[in-house]
Amino acid sequence: MKLRSGRSLESQPPAVARRRCRRRRCHVDKLDRISDLPDDLLLHLLARLRCARAAARTSLLSRRWRGLWTHLPDLSFVEVAPDAVHGALAQVTRTDLTILNIVSPMGYKNLSSAGVASMLQTAARLAPTEFSLTVYGDMNDRNIATGVPCFHRATSIELHAQDIYLSPLVPPRELPLLLERLSFAHCRFDPADLNDLISRSPRLRVLEVTYCLQLATVRVHSASIEELAFKGSMDGVDIEAPALKKCTLATSMNRDLSVSFSAPAVETLLWSCLCYNFLNVGIDGVWSLCRLTLQRTIRGGRVLKLRISTTDEVLRVNRNLMQGIIQLPKFSILELYIFTCGHVFGAMALNLLGACTAIKRLKVYIDQIFQRKDKCWPNCPCYESQSWRNENVSLVNLEQVELTNFQGSDNEVDFLKSMFRSATLMKTMTVTLSPWVFEWTLDGEKINNIFKENPSVKCCLYWSSDTMVDQKCYFFESNKARSKARHLETNEGNNTDLCKRIEMVWREG
Repeated sequence: MKLRSGRSLESQPPAVARRRCRRRRCHVDKLDRISDLPDDLLLHLLARLRCARAAARTSLLSRRWRGLWTHLPDLSFVEVAPDAVHGALAQVTRTDLTILNIVSPMGYKNLSSAGVASMLQTAARLAPTEFSLTVYGDMNDRNIATGVPCFHRATSIELHAQDIYLSPLVPPRELPLLLERLSFAHCRFDPADLNDLISRSPRLRVLEVTYCLQLATVRVHSASIEELAFKGSMDGVDIEAPALKKCTLATSMNRDLSVSFSAPAVETLLWSCLCYNFLNVGIDGVWSLCRLTLQRTIRGGRVLKLRISTTDEVLRVNRNLMQGIIQLPKFSILELYIFTCGHVFGAMALNLLGACTAIKRLKVYIDQIFQRKDKCWPNCPCYESQSWRNENVSLVNLEQVELTNFQGSDNEVDFLKSMFRSATLMKTMTVTLSPWVFEWTLDGEKINNIFKENPSVKCCLYWSSDTMVDQKCYFFESNKARSKARHLETNEGNNTDLCKRIEMVWREG
């Protein structure tokens, strides 16, 4: 049919034909071509989900998918209720899993010791190569022992069982011959059980124990362990591992803490020890130790870091830090973080350096954030001895000294002088000013004279990063050379030049 506009109007097909075409199209759409794929490809698709619960839900698609997920080599149940995990694992028939990962939801009904034991037995039946379990136990069952079955094929086991008492860690007369990596967290077990497990694991290379209660003394005697990590409170450390390369110890210092460490091949060492106030690890007068960190890296050598604070009364010292430093391995770098609270730290620091005469590099950070408006109370021990201002310590190996957060007080200047007297072979002295020191408050002449008296040392004085960007920088030389002054200008929008610095370099003319 042709319209007046010249367009032709085609006739529509009959309704029956339209329905017939629509039916044919629906028939084509109902073809399930994915289900016709072989099982290997379908399992590969399910494995890409990386979640056993999502893979199990594919059983609703068709009979072809029903139960197919039970043949997956890797099963991961994250934030799945323990009862649902039990029911799902009961359907799995294969006994050669590669990975089995179970993470119970936090806040869900905590498992009893019997429930945890049943979960472990079910997991052991599937014989995974890598097994990881995170559960939260019932506080009422925290003293009931839960045995850990033997995972014969496991090379890696991670047990994060909060409030669960694991004992024994391995059944009697069982040998986990393939175990290479072992990790415990937030659980309880007897130290003797851990020692027994280590002795029966000839291939164990990595051992991690994190905040496990009832672990009085850490005793690790192994010829195969290469990486070791312990975090938590303990009374003693006894390590004998000739193949150990990386060691991390984060402990709190108890009253009777004893350390025995033998690892000649160690490359990376980090030992951080927190000291509680009631222990009173004293240094000198009102000064006490807050944290001790001993670090060793492949390139940087051994580093000893000490965080030191003060109290408002003379300490009743239970142990002396000087005696403890002598027992530590030799270190070449010493870092002191001193919380002064208005006290004079010079005598304490020199006394401490007297026990560290082999260091090559010294860093001193002076924390005065909690500076009091008034000075120490009358007859404070830090003012009793003033002889330190003229004394020196033999630091013949010291080459680099860094003082950070320097305010230029008389006490700090006297300590600066003592460093030049003590380190006769010093090469560089770097002083970074406090954020509260500005150009109009800095007594540059006093520091200038000290630097000029040591022309063989390269001395650098820096502004803090909080200084205004429009401050000037001055370059000084000794009186043997002509004086120079250079002004550095910084654009207001340039964020990379937020730190203005003063650099003083003295060299012979």
